[in-house]
Amino acid sequence: MTPMSDVMLLLLTFFLMAGTFTKPEPVQVQAPGSISDIKIPSTDILTIYVSTPKGGNVAAVPEIYLTLDNAPIVNQLAGGIKKLPLCGKIKQEDIDEFKKSQSIKVSIGEMVADRGSQDDATTDSQFKQIIKQVRTIYNDINKKAKGDNPDATERNLRIAIKSDKNTPYSIIKLVMNSLQDIQENRYNLLTELKSRPTE
Repeated sequence: MTPMSDVMLLLLTFFLMAGTFTKPEPVQVQAPGSISDIKIPSTDILTIYVSTPKGGNVAAVPEIYLTLDNAPIVNQLAGGIKKLPLCGKIKQEDIDEFKKSQSIKVSIGEMVADRGSQDDATTDSQFKQIIKQVRTIYNDINKKAKGDNPDATERNLRIAIKSDKNTPYSIIKLVMNSLQDIQENRYNLLTELKSRPTE
């Protein structure tokens, strides 16, 4: 008969090997519900976490975190982040933490009224500069891969926005307009899956 400790050790080993581990989210958000069950890929994702302003104050600045799932790209970005416009004031300890957690808190601009045909334009910000730099890194990787092997498949950066269900629409609109200002017009809004209504 097999001792119970051997069985427990085998079970523990199985669950450690079969389980998947995810990094903790930088901001705890309760995403809105939806019945859409479209899954986004698990690699090459830049996730924008938008917190609800403290106290529900719509005028308060939300906390916004950018999270990348690719450690080599995070390291490459972290190496030159202070050279980007508006990013020189990011503290070195925040950059070191970014390398470990792959998540960094950034500032976002403000809405600009009466700016020609772009009524919903936003001011420049760390948010825009870092996302543009990530896109540049991906474009450089794809150019190098195509130069080495013309049949190589391109790596496609996907952007996802995850916000709390109580986040005011004006803040989500600010994030989406900032993305549009830098020609990032394709992104996913992450939601929690609700059960479908029965008929």
